[in-house]
Formats: sequence, C-alpha cells, structure tokens
Amino acid sequence: MAHDTYELPSIYSRQPPEQNFVDSEDEEEEIIINNDARGGMMMPPSSNSALPSRHTSYKDLHAEDNRLAWLLLGTAFFTLIMTVIPVVADLPNISPWFTGDALWRFFDPLITLPLNLFVITRADIMTSGRSNYWGALSEASVTWLLWTVGAGMYCQFHGVHTAAALFKHPIQDFNVAHPELVAQYPVLQEMYLNMQTTWEHYIAHYLYAGGAMIMSWVQLFAFRNQVHGPLPIVTKVVWCIGSIIYGLLLAGVAIEFPQGLIVGLVYTIVIGFICIAMMIFNRKNLPRGGLLTMGRRMVIQFYLGACVLGLIIIIIWIADMAEHVQFVHCNTTIKICAFFKYDLDSFQCWGCFEIECLRGVDVFWIERVNLNAVVVGCVYCAANYHAFLAHKSTLKLEHNAAY
Repeated sequence: MAHDTYELPSIYSRQPPEQNFVDSEDEEEEIIINNDARGGMMMPPSSNSALPSRHTSYKDLHAEDNRLAWLLLGTAFFTLIMTVIPVVADLPNISPWFTGDALWRFFDPLITLPLNLFVITRADIMTSGRSNYWGALSEASVTWLLWTVGAGMYCQFHGVHTAAALFKHPIQDFNVAHPELVAQYPVLQEMYLNMQTTWEHYIAHYLYAGGAMIMSWVQLFAFRNQVHGPLPIVTKVVWCIGSIIYGLLLAGVAIEFPQGLIVGLVYTIVIGFICIAMMIFNRKNLPRGGLLTMGRRMVIQFYLGACVLGLIIIIIWIADMAEHVQFVHCNTTIKICAFFKYDLDSFQCWGCFEIECLRGVDVFWIERVNLNAVVVGCVYCAANYHAFLAHKSTLKLEHNAAY
C-alpha cells in the first residue's frame, strides 16, 4: 500500500463555499431576489433602488384585491355604525352618571382602528417601497410614521370627546332640575358649556375627525402608484358599496358637526380634486390614469366616489335648508329649528329666529331628538317634558327677530 498516495476524506479537504453575510432579514431577502433575477449571480442592492415585492411571484392578485375591497367596506361600515348609532338611537343609560352613548363610544377605536391598520398593510410599498425615500427612512417607514400620527390623534381626541360627553351629563341634569340655582350661580352653566361646546363639540370633534382624515390621506399616499384588477364582479360590488357607505359617513359628519356643512363642502371638493389629480398626473399606463375604470386605481377611486356622494348629499341638505327659509311664516312645526342649526350649547340662534316660550321667559333648553329635529322649550318646562311636548304647537317662530 503506497502511503504517499493516501488522501484525507473529502470532509476534511473540501474548501468551504464563499459566504456573504448580511446585516438584516430585509437585506438578505433582497439579495436572494436579486440573485434569482440575475441567474444566480450575487449582486448587492442599491441604496436607492426599489425593494422587490416578496409576494410578487406567489400571490393571487384577484384574491388580494378582493381582500382589500372587503377591508375598505368593513372599515367604512363599522366607522359609520359606531358614529351614527349614538346620534340616532336612544341607548339606555348604565346609571345617571354613565350614559349608554359613552359606553358605545368606548368600543369605537377598538374596532375601527385595527381595520384602518389592515387597509394600510395591503399597500405594496409596505414590502416593496424604496429603501431611502426620506433621508434614511424607507418609504414604508414614512408611511407608518404618518399613519401613526393620524391614529394617535384619532384615539387621543376620541377619548377626550367621550370623556366630555360623559362628564357633562350630571351637570346638565342638575342645571335642568334647578334653574333657580343656575340663575344665581352662572358658573354652573359655564362649566357645562365648557365641557360640551369647547371640548366635546369643537376641540374633540374636529381633532378626532382630523386624525381619521389623516389616516385616509396616508392610504391615498400608500396606494398612489398601485394598479389593481381588472376586478371581478363581486369585488366591484363590494368596493362600490364601501365607497357609498363612506360617502354617507362624510355627509353625516358634515351635517352633525358645528359648522360642518361648510367644512364638509370644502373638504369633499378639495379631496375629490386631489384624487383626480393623483390619477391624471400619475397615469401608470392607464387611459386617464384609470379615472373612468371600475377599480383599477382602487383606493383612490374609493375616496373619490365617496367625496362625490358626500358632496351631493351636502348640497341637497343645504338646498333643503334654503327652501325652508322661503316659507318659514307658513311652517310653525318644531322641525324648523333643526334647519337653522340652533346652537345647542349657548342657546343662541344662528338663523336669526326667536322662539317664544310657553311662559314667556328668556332662558331656553334644547334637546336633540334625531338628525332632523330638536325639541325647544324653556328651562321651567324641563321638569314636565311630556306636558311641554303636548303644547309644543303653541311655540311661534318669528323671522328676523332679535334673540
């Protein structure tokens, strides 16, 4: 046996393969994808190149579009339900100190915020955006940063709104039950108005709605370059229903918020034109940027359709208000009060009307019944609410009278 021809087993003599270590999972994934695209040649990623989508070769695009359509529908539907129910329904109170409306509103962000989160995760840029989009931040990081600002505002001021609405009721009940003390100590009414007018109706209303709007704007940003479809029929129907529901939500918020009709009118027009511009000036190889298609620019068209519907409803509502102005002398029903938006807090009339109370006093209380009507009367009638309703037809509305 020739000892000079003996060789060690291959396990000891084989050269280890060249290994390229990476710093993160994202970089590793990018190198693998680039390696596959170049026939096995390892190429380091460029710092300003777009990251390829990790699901591009595997996901069913129709299934993804269908999921997004259902998410948009679910988000709009539950946001509308959580917003409208406390306004139109008389929810039973847990106790005199704990209203049913407040309990309902506690669950609002717990349901609507995750749905908004799921929508933003369906954007392609969350997995394939540019790595250095805003300085050292990737496109996905910028999107998350902007979205969390809106989500934080939404949760923070939704809580402020719920707290103000909850804590004002004991003071309101006391003031109604003891009008003589209110007249003696005006600070009682000031405390109530500070909670209801300043914090609930103005600061909290507009800032938590502003947070919701920021989240929707971030969705427009995240999906600005994304092309969908062509959508199947079922997906188109779901997508259209969601857009309609969101349009109803925009109109309902505009009708209910202080000065909401003007704000809603401006908002729907501005956001609508922004959506059109996003498609026209970023066409993505689609005729007119997909403006006249059924869902090729799915999220942008979703908000455009909602703005169009909301704008139509707001215009109809304003026209209906103007129509009632013309024959106010012929209409003495209580519903006329809602069309001229009496300030429910300071008892000042925005429509230049004067209400003569049953007993001729000059202090009024106003209670909302639903979206279309309010009940008006003097504080001395508050203790006998049903008796007031029986005689409400005797109230007179005088046009252009000083309050």
